[in-house]
Amino acid sequence: MNVSYDLKGYLFYRDNSDIPVLYESHGVNIGKYLQGEFLLTIVDEDKIVTVSDFGGTRSSDIMPRNTTIVTDRNTGKILNYFPNLNTTKTYYIPPQGVIGKEQYDDFFEALDVSILNSIQKTKELYVFLSGGHDSGSITSALINSGADFKVLSVVGNEPIEVLKQRWDFLETNGIEVIKVGADGPLGQDSYQEYKTQYEDDGLGTNYREVCSHYLACKHLPENVTLLSGLGADELYVSGDDELLNQFMRSTKKVYDHFNVDIRYPLLDYNLYVEFFSLVRNLRRRWKQPFEKYMEQIRFPYNKEGKIGFYVFDDY
Repeated sequence: MNVSYDLKGYLFYRDNSDIPVLYESHGVNIGKYLQGEFLLTIVDEDKIVTVSDFGGTRSSDIMPRNTTIVTDRNTGKILNYFPNLNTTKTYYIPPQGVIGKEQYDDFFEALDVSILNSIQKTKELYVFLSGGHDSGSITSALINSGADFKVLSVVGNEPIEVLKQRWDFLETNGIEVIKVGADGPLGQDSYQEYKTQYEDDGLGTNYREVCSHYLACKHLPENVTLLSGLGADELYVSGDDELLNQFMRSTKKVYDHFNVDIRYPLLDYNLYVEFFSLVRNLRRRWKQPFEKYMEQIRFPYNKEGKIGFYVFDDY
């Protein structure tokens, strides 16, 4: 078994004693046990395992960050492990590989296609909108698609200025907005009341993790399809697949309980690949590609950093 590192732009062959031990113990999950900046390739008897680092510092212009690609040495087919709904899918490496693209066109197209795929065979369509980049991008793409949809916003303990600008934008364009807590964030008593209802519904005790989703379901009509930006932070920013999977399991209980058809457009694999195919200066700032997408229709967003739904620390 040969092991090589691409560290800080240089190729090193190092003492292999540590990596093979980890690989023999953890197999293709070895990436979860490595830290630092690296692009690691392990040549095994029947497969090639390629692992990129958590932050993507050295590898993100070559392949998506925090990713393990296992390639069959005979067929060239790969199993691509990445934080997308806790699944493993089969793909072929595109002929051109994953390259550094210097324009947003392919990323924008991938977002449009993801939205179009997400609104196939829907019931009454809603989007869950906060003041953040993820739900803002989904809403912008829905507007671009020409889809008939409504918006649900639940105001938490967040700056509301951008959210109000979004409501004005949508209502000016004839899109209905349901506003929960629009006259002021829901207070401590309201959160405690909903927390009690959540536990009474038999959904467990992790209300804080799924608070916004539970509140959304409590204010939605029955039998609807809801688009959510859930998972984008974990997928595009932190690369924390375990946290993403935890959220997915928790929210699935909530949406199943209320019979809501929930969909997550930003977890689309092709969109994920196009995001990390962009050269670094096009995504250097936090979620810069999503900002550029919203700017196409002048959809309001916070230019100072991340905001979005969150709850009180002491409810």
